[in-house]
This record gives sequence, C-alpha cells and structure tokens, in this order.
Amino acid sequence: MRKRVLSRIVWLAAFLAVASPSATATTFHVDATGYGDFRKIQEAIDVSSDGDLILVGPGIYAGELNRDLDFDGREITVRSITGPEDTIIHCQNQGHAFTFHEYEDTLSVVQGFTITRTQGEAIRCGRGSPKIVDIVVDELDDNGSGIWCYNSDAVIANCVFAVTGTGIYCGGSNSDLKIRDCVIRDCGGYGVDIALSARAIITGTTLFGNNGGVRCREGTDVVLSRCLLTFSTTHSGLVRSMPNLMEVSCTDIYGNVGGDWTEYTSGWLGIQGNICEDPLFVDPGNRDLHLSPSSPCAPYSPPNEACDLIGALEVAYPPAVERTSWGLIKAMFR
Repeated sequence: MRKRVLSRIVWLAAFLAVASPSATATTFHVDATGYGDFRKIQEAIDVSSDGDLILVGPGIYAGELNRDLDFDGREITVRSITGPEDTIIHCQNQGHAFTFHEYEDTLSVVQGFTITRTQGEAIRCGRGSPKIVDIVVDELDDNGSGIWCYNSDAVIANCVFAVTGTGIYCGGSNSDLKIRDCVIRDCGGYGVDIALSARAIITGTTLFGNNGGVRCREGTDVVLSRCLLTFSTTHSGLVRSMPNLMEVSCTDIYGNVGGDWTEYTSGWLGIQGNICEDPLFVDPGNRDLHLSPSSPCAPYSPPNEACDLIGALEVAYPPAVERTSWGLIKAMFR
C-alpha cells in the first residue's frame, strides 16, 4: 500500500513538472541581422505561448511586424538583451509600438526598448494591463503621447518619457494604474493625466519641464508619494479638480510657471513631508536630473527628514579628484 502511494506521488510530481508552464517555457531570439530564430518581433510573438521569453538583440527594428505589436492575450515577456540604448523600435510615423487589448495582465511584460517615431501613442492599453519596464519614449509625432491607458491596471516602472503630447494618460473607472520610478520630462502636454474616475498610485517619479505636471480630474482617486513635480512651462505642478480623492506625501512641487501648491492642493504643503524647495538637480540644462548631495530631496534630508528619496534618480556625487603634481602633468605629454 505504501509503495502504491509513493508511486502515485512520484507520478503526480512528474506530471506537474511536465504540465507546469515554467517547465515547458521556450526562449525565442529575435535578431535584426538574421542570427536569431526570427528577424521580426511579431513573428516571435505569434508562435509563443504563455510563459515564453522573447529576447530581442540590439539594433533598429522598423517596418511591418516591428510595430503595432500585439500580444493577443499572451502571458509572455518581450525583453531586449542589452537595454534601451541599443534596442530601438522605430515606427516610422506609421503606428504604435505596442497595443494591449485582450485583457492581458502584468504577466505580459515589455522591457528594455527605446520607442520612437510612433503615430499617436507609443503604447496603448485598452482593456490590457501589462507590465512596462525600462522603456524610453521620445521623438513622437505632433500628437504623440507616451502611454495611453483605459480601464487598465498597467504597471509602468523605470521608464523615461520625453514626448510631444502627454507623458502618461489613464482613464476609466476600472483603471488602477501604478507608476513608479519614472522620469517624465519636456512633454508638450501634462506629464501625467488621470481622468474619468480612474485610480492611480504614483511613487518615486520625477517630472520636469512639461507643459503641466500631474492633472487629476473627473472623479479620480490618486495617491502621490515621493514625487518631484518641477518647472512646468505653462500649468501648475499639480492640478486637482474637486471632488477628486487624493493623498499626497513626501512630494516636492517647485518652480512651475502656473504655480506650485495652489488652490485645492495648498493645504498639503508642510505636512506629511510635502515641501516647496529647489530640488538642486545636478545639471538640469543638460537634463541630468540626479540630485546634488545638498538637495532637500535626498533621503532623510532637511526639511524632509522623515522621507526617503524624493524623485526617481538618486544623489550623484562629483567624481573624486586625484592629487597630482606639475611633474606628473608634464610626464603625460612626453
């Protein structure tokens, strides 16, 4: 009897190992030069199954089957091998980079690309809730936005947006968006626009030089924590329409042409770690938005001793200067 039970346990374990998605997951390689399994990204997506990994080699991916990429509900990861600096999706002003519309969740992952020259939004999430990580979006058409979400629970992390339209838009009462550790700068619209009863949590994010900072309207529910809303060129750093729900903590709103802590937001200044101080970016003219060591937004620094790092980028210390002598300098030129 005992042997029979043990044999059944062994058989069940073997069956589960075979049936498990992780045990049967396949890795596909996409390479624009032809050294992978596929040359085009959509070709790899179309043959993939839940749990699969698609690794994309460095290069510029343009043309059909490299834009308007559609997971079609698959729980897969599409990830660059070397990161966004080397792996570019160039849409040639003819479409979006990715579209999620089949109720995907955060097991559908896009990671490590630069997206450029899209027509309209770079990524559309209507009824799709992917995880979007380490994406750079820039140089879009005149109406181009970074990410458009509707009825979406997408997670957007460690991304950079510098677009002609809105950085991130989210609407719909079934939305529960999460934005963390992103840099949103130089956008022609608002950095983040939350509307139509959507819910959003925005943490550790730096906004700089956008037309406006964060706008929350039409019955939204937004949590804002450890964010920098700075130097908007037209509107204020934080626009809130009543009777929206909002919680703001450990946030610095400063230098915005349309005002900083204004109207429905002024009561939060000075409480829960909220400040109005120059964040002392390292080199804002060249868009180095790391914090100087003396920044009030550095972790646990006055006047926000109770708050950790404010914004997406850490403190950058100047490089150490090695001591030298005139003799050593002359020797360098011999």
